[in-house]
Amino acid sequence: MHRESDFEHSIEQSRLLHGGYVKGDPLAYDKKQAIFPDEVVAFVQDTQPDFWGWFSALNSGNAESVLIESLVRELRTKGMLTILRIKYMSFHTNAVNVKMDVHSYGKRESLSA
Repeated sequence: MHRESDFEHSIEQSRLLHGGYVKGDPLAYDKKQAIFPDEVVAFVQDTQPDFWGWFSALNSGNAESVLIESLVRELRTKGMLTILRIKYMSFHTNAVNVKMDVHSYGKRESLSA
C-alpha cells in the first residue's frame, strides 16, 4: 500500500538530486511569520545586489528586519499570488514607499520612491 509520506519523500528526493533544490533547515523556519527569514534576505542580496545596497543604506543597520517585516505585511494584506502577479512588493520605510520588482532576479531593479 502506498502512503502519502512515501510520495512526498520521493518528490523531495527527486528535487534534491535532480532539480537543483537544497533542503532547508527546519529550525530556521519562523512559524509566526511563516517564512525562512535568512533565506529571504540571502535571496534578495544575491539576486538584487544594487537594490540591497540602496535598501541597506536607507535602513542603516536594520535592513534585514525591515525587509522581513515588509514582506510579511505584504503577504498578509495582499497574499502571495497577488504579489507574484503584480510583480511588485512595497516597502514603507523611513517615510519612503519603495516598490521592488520581485521578478527582476538581479537583471534589473525597478525602484520608485
